[in-house]
Amino acid sequence: MMRLSTNGTKRILEELRALGGRALALTANVTAPAQLQPAVERVEQTLGPVSILVNNAGIGAFEGVVERAPADSGLRDRDPL
Repeated sequence: MMRLSTNGTKRILEELRALGGRALALTANVTAPAQLQPAVERVEQTLGPVSILVNNAGIGAFEGVVERAPADSGLRDRDPL
């Protein structure tokens, strides 16, 4: 679990672990690429390779994913659906 703050993470981690899950809480801003790489490395060191990722981050935008994608992501080169 990655959040901007650690508020409420203890309870969520306890619930996940009580259900038999393995969990790790990290503080990072998912809109800041420089914060993501260290977070991913920590996850992989602690829990192993990431095989499933759920992005449940909320952000207000009135553009499509392709228009908001970083220029070097390759998404802007794709044909719209």
